[in-house]
Amino acid sequence: MAGFNRVYFIACILLLLPLLYINVKPYQDWGDDYAQYILQARNIVEQRPQIDNGLVFDKVDGDFALHAYPAGFPLLISPVYYFFKLSVKPYLILISVLMISLGVLMFNYFKKYYSPLISLTIVIFILYNHYLLLLKDSILTDIPFVFFLFLLIQIAERKNRSILFYVVCGLLASWLTSIRFVGIASLAALTADILLHGTVGERTFSFNFFERKRIKSAAILILSAVLFFFLFNTLFFHVEMKYFLGFYSNSFDKESAGLFVNAKYYYDVLGTAFFFPGSWNTMPSWWVFLALAGWVVNLRKKAGFTEWFFLFYLLMILLFNRSTGGFRFIFPVFPLLIKYTFDIILLITRSYKRIYSEALILFVIFITMTGYILPFKRTLEKQNDIPDGPYKTTSIEMLNVVRDKIPESEVVGFIKAIALSLYTDHRATYLMTGQSPEQVDAMFLRLHVNYLIGSKINSYDTDIFDPRLDAYLSSYRNYYSVFGKTRNLSFLSG
Repeated sequence: MAGFNRVYFIACILLLLPLLYINVKPYQDWGDDYAQYILQARNIVEQRPQIDNGLVFDKVDGDFALHAYPAGFPLLISPVYYFFKLSVKPYLILISVLMISLGVLMFNYFKKYYSPLISLTIVIFILYNHYLLLLKDSILTDIPFVFFLFLLIQIAERKNRSILFYVVCGLLASWLTSIRFVGIASLAALTADILLHGTVGERTFSFNFFERKRIKSAAILILSAVLFFFLFNTLFFHVEMKYFLGFYSNSFDKESAGLFVNAKYYYDVLGTAFFFPGSWNTMPSWWVFLALAGWVVNLRKKAGFTEWFFLFYLLMILLFNRSTGGFRFIFPVFPLLIKYTFDIILLITRSYKRIYSEALILFVIFITMTGYILPFKRTLEKQNDIPDGPYKTTSIEMLNVVRDKIPESEVVGFIKAIALSLYTDHRATYLMTGQSPEQVDAMFLRLHVNYLIGSKINSYDTDIFDPRLDAYLSSYRNYYSVFGKTRNLSFLSG
């Protein structure tokens, strides 16, 4: 049996190797998140403070971006920055290696519940989804986060527990939180698992929160996690947690107002995760109800860390006052949604032989994967396309103008302020949403913004079109003179 499983492990790795090629490009778009991560990786390599990102903030109007993320992901990519600087492809190769490693961890997890063949098929079904292939072409935290999440899941499900077990789980939960702050849901799930289900042996659900052993174990877990998180992000790498925590706490100010809006939004997003074969229309999201039914069954039968994480994570993204996260916000629980869906199928067909139930799962997977054909084909066709970003010819011209004609001491106003700082080492600022032209002008005076970069294309077809700057210049253009142009951009000085 060990040799049989080894064959499937090898097959899993071989079938995932194409991920080292698919969507591994030498280009990135204008996204500010990846630029912030690389800036922080640079700061680690060059021993600068994590908040050194070249952004200029206005104390009157508040922060338009994070001063710094927790240092987990920047530390992870810092060796790549050390050797390759701003060359994009090595970062994406690292993301792809982590994605393949995630596939191996998922296979090891699923085969506890299904046959090796079903487990391998589910891994392929998940990781070759068109959303996942799109995610891996960006230098973002999503895939590394889920990799470490599944590592934690497999450790947390062990029955033999000791003080070392709780310390390791606390450190991993803290590390997840240092990659993406929503990783704090893992700490909440671990705590719930301990307090509600006990610590050793046949763990059963009870509200005996105050049992001494449970409290002691939960205290070790929480203390390990909190201590590591704050030492790592304040002493080892100076993140300025007050800015980070304050920025995100503002997103939970209107929880009830955003709850149902977010639920409808993510419900629709999950409907686009698959396509019906032939018509290429998105799949109705009724399968989400099957998944939730499967979660309820698992919660009643064997609730543990995984079930509690699923609940707490979904609550966090539903309460987060931002319904534009797309599939990347759903991805951490997406493999669990798939598992719970198939669990309910097995439950419904339990009166039949197991082989028939698993054959039905394979049939569902293969039929659904026929809907992968068109998105997969389009992904390969666009493999060599250069996205609208700093690696396009016109953008390279723009960055050269900034380096050559604008003094480094000056502050530049540009919609992609973090990316501009990364590629030019110039200080930059950005116009906040909802500001009137008069407020923008007052802000520019306070920050001494004497240079602006505006798009000549007044359309959302380009990522560098800024309607706020456009509205501002319609009232204050006489204050500025044009000192440079590219095909898509104008450079203004005042």
